[in-house]
Amino acid sequence: MLRRTPALLGLIALSVSACRDEGLDSDAGPVDSGPALPDARVVPRIDAGPLDADDLPEPTLNTVLPRSGSELGGTRVVLRGTAFIEPLSVRFGSAEASSVVRLDEVSIAATSPPGPVGRVTVYVDTPGGEAELPNGFSYVRDLQLTGVSPSDIPEEGGVALSFAGIGFDEHTLILMDRQPIRGQKLVSAELIEGFAPALSPGRPEILALNVGASARRSDLVRVFATPQTRVVAPEVGPTSGGTPLALEGDGFQALERVQIGGSEATQLTERSGELVEVLSPALPEGAHDVKVSNAFAEHDFVGGFVAVSSTGPSPAIVAVTPPRIPATGASLTVAGRGLELAERGRVGGVLATIVRTGANAAELVAPGGLPVGMASVDVFVGSSTLSVSIEVFQPVELLAVTPTSAPSLGGTTVRVSGRGFAPGTEIRIADVPLADLALVSDTEATGRIRGGSYGPQDLKASGPNGSTVLRGAFFFREPFEIVGISPDEGSIAGNTLVTVYGRGLSSPAQVSFAGTPAASVSLENGSVLSARPMPAPPGSVTVDISSGSSTHVAENAYAFYDPRIITGGGWGGPIEGSVNVGVLDPNSGMPIPGMVVQLGLDANLRYTGVTDENGVATISWPEVFGPQTVTVGQNEFGHATFVEVNTRNLTFYVSPYPAPPPPDAPNQPCPEGGEPPVVKGKVFKFKSALDPRASPGWIPIAQITYSQPSVFSPNPPLPPEQIDYVFSDGEEYEIIVTRGGPVSVYALMGDYNQETMEFIPRKLGIRRQVPAAPGSTVEGADIELDLDLDRHLDVRLDQPPTILPGPTANAIFPFVNLASEGVIPLPPSRISGSATVPFDNLPNAAGLDMLYMGGSYTDAGGQLTYPYSITLASSDDESLTTLDIGPFLEMPRDLLPKQGRVLEDGALSWTIPGTQPDVTTVYVVDGTSISGCCCADVNMNGTCEDDEPLNCGAAPVQYERWSIYGPGLLMSYPMPAMPPGISAFETGTPYFYLVQQGIAPRFDWHEFIYNQFSPYFWRSWSVWFSQFLAKEETRPAP
Repeated sequence: MLRRTPALLGLIALSVSACRDEGLDSDAGPVDSGPALPDARVVPRIDAGPLDADDLPEPTLNTVLPRSGSELGGTRVVLRGTAFIEPLSVRFGSAEASSVVRLDEVSIAATSPPGPVGRVTVYVDTPGGEAELPNGFSYVRDLQLTGVSPSDIPEEGGVALSFAGIGFDEHTLILMDRQPIRGQKLVSAELIEGFAPALSPGRPEILALNVGASARRSDLVRVFATPQTRVVAPEVGPTSGGTPLALEGDGFQALERVQIGGSEATQLTERSGELVEVLSPALPEGAHDVKVSNAFAEHDFVGGFVAVSSTGPSPAIVAVTPPRIPATGASLTVAGRGLELAERGRVGGVLATIVRTGANAAELVAPGGLPVGMASVDVFVGSSTLSVSIEVFQPVELLAVTPTSAPSLGGTTVRVSGRGFAPGTEIRIADVPLADLALVSDTEATGRIRGGSYGPQDLKASGPNGSTVLRGAFFFREPFEIVGISPDEGSIAGNTLVTVYGRGLSSPAQVSFAGTPAASVSLENGSVLSARPMPAPPGSVTVDISSGSSTHVAENAYAFYDPRIITGGGWGGPIEGSVNVGVLDPNSGMPIPGMVVQLGLDANLRYTGVTDENGVATISWPEVFGPQTVTVGQNEFGHATFVEVNTRNLTFYVSPYPAPPPPDAPNQPCPEGGEPPVVKGKVFKFKSALDPRASPGWIPIAQITYSQPSVFSPNPPLPPEQIDYVFSDGEEYEIIVTRGGPVSVYALMGDYNQETMEFIPRKLGIRRQVPAAPGSTVEGADIELDLDLDRHLDVRLDQPPTILPGPTANAIFPFVNLASEGVIPLPPSRISGSATVPFDNLPNAAGLDMLYMGGSYTDAGGQLTYPYSITLASSDDESLTTLDIGPFLEMPRDLLPKQGRVLEDGALSWTIPGTQPDVTTVYVVDGTSISGCCCADVNMNGTCEDDEPLNCGAAPVQYERWSIYGPGLLMSYPMPAMPPGISAFETGTPYFYLVQQGIAPRFDWHEFIYNQFSPYFWRSWSVWFSQFLAKEETRPAP
């Protein structure tokens, strides 16, 4: 079970002396210079000595996820089972897996080796035995997409495409942004041809599927917008130019140029894909075409802008825009001079309403029913009648297509009837232009279908007389086939968006998992059917699919799994449609239901979930792809955020805010500590060259104690019985040990001045593998002082940061590394300015592993505390005379908000010069006081009786309001907005936050456990803090 260990509290308040240890009894104590760093969440791995396989549990292997991968290997999988004890290995058949990482006792991550197509047994070997999963993984034929030609296509689709790749066959299905390509044709195992569907501008995801295999690429095709202008406002301006114009239309993304009458418009500003703004250029008087263009396409709005001179006859008409209008009626603008007094108008001899007038323009609404051809536009101004000609056209209209269905491969000739067909008209079915198009008349056209995709498809016509659509006018036929189900696994919480890919899919459609109907069944098109399974226990299940009158049963086609790992962290590969989140209590390891899970920064409820009774929630949508910022939180609970993480399974640890027991809760007996372990023995080889006559006041002495757990966790200062002293050879010692597991007991002998309290170390003796169990007494743990402390070593710090108000002081701490038994701290050295520090009293022994923790600290009255920047170096080379320590992380610059200022946008930001960290953790901390009572359980019955005395009191408690974890290269770490009603902060309240940043060469932000957020696993790290004032609960929601 996960335990919270105070791994960093000792490090924060390191106490060192200047050059020599202040004395054997010195106790400088910690410095209270701000909030304590939160406990590191570390799962300790206790090494109890040599492993006896007979005493170890035998492993089991239950699942491998994903369950299939390429025959070339390289698939990152996670194996779930029990009793995964290190050292361990994984095999697929007889081939060893690579990059094997034990995530926790029940989870292993590994990379599959190459293997032959087919099923293979997967093995896990541990000291406790071998586990196997017959047919646990399937190798599938390698499927790749390597290229698409052409690579730039218009958004309206219909372009002939060639898809290059490996492993194509008659079952292969290719989709672009979940739309099947039209008229797909298998040319060879390396080439498929077809036509592009209509797509949104950008980089579409191209998905190729075979039975059991898939390949995704989003870098092969770029869809460009096809710009088209429909409105220019105002449509009239002076010939001098400089008129601000708004162009409305579509396809304006990445627009590069706007030209009016062949001259460049200036100050092009793209407001959206439907709106751009420009300034008109200087132009001659008259009507001018408006051309918009990007790198791939252009469009002319004929006569879309009229330039009017300020001089000339008045009233007068210069031009009319647009120069062509449909016979069904439209608005038009007459441009000229002296039109502000226009009283009435006619179009084609029919009265037209004037809706707007000005000195240079009059807007009319032409009535419907005008005859096709040229028509006169008349404007009456006083006694003057001003006239101009305009063309009236029959707008294009679609009425029917014959036949109404055909195979999707194309080749069928169709006859289309309608109105307004004119030279330049294009007719499309399923986004693909008809080949060999012939306009028989203005009401009839023929052409050949080039390709389509299953189901009802639209018939479209566009050209000089406008555009129109006849929805679902044509039906393409394909035989029913199920090609694949993706993903083929999902969390036990259900709600995974599962897509059934195939051909000939139609309604009514139903999908069931293990006989339970899925929710949100949606037929997107003839090749894509989506559904969401209900929650279910772990295991493989059968998927039943019905489409129209066809059915398909896929046995063991989908696997439910538990996405949680007891260590916390992330696993499972990149995010491709789903994020599965587990939330656990760090003290009990129990799931926390009712936690809100949020993707992104803006509290979009589409990307919000709530954990179930297992503490699990799944958020799943097609666009949930790639790195995500994931947050969990709830009122009266800590919030936590993983920033820009790209792994589909995440386990968070959050704690409820500390609170006193309910008023009606019965008192519990006060906890009683067990008897600590006692270690006894003698110290031998106690020899001193000290001459009392030549060195008055000096005596030889040996201090006996036990190893501390790590460089981060010193032993507690109390009780004093943890330390004993001897003054002669063979003298007995007795100490108590305050922690469990095997420890090393050591004696540090040297010369001690009773007046100055100066101590010069001379010898070291270590007794290894001393068992320490509560209530036990270890006899005969004798120590021999056989290590001379006379080795010289120069340690150099590589430019540690120094900045006011801190860090300002440099220090180095040497330790003897005893692996699972902990470390032995040796007297530290402190530097005031030099980058090189000499040590003269280090152990002189071959193969002894030494650790050196050095860096720059903040000096608080003789105590070293944070902010600090530290690097940990190691060496077992006793011949080494010089050791370099570095690199060091710098302190932050450009901090926002500045200390004590208001947090405006929910993000903490800074820059780090120099070496960049690999990982960052941020803890926003708060404090409270908890009161309560317990009883002295006099009768030892485990309950509090009325006559048993109570002990009552209160204690301060620090807790985390928000924890942020992210890659180190980011310089902004958000606390995202949460849905309404969920708050983390109280407006107007100041909050401290502490930041740890580390250099961790083997850290992978996309496959990690909580342990790796601790400096236990870092090489260099820094700790600093600041404060902000809460303005909003979090980042403001839109």
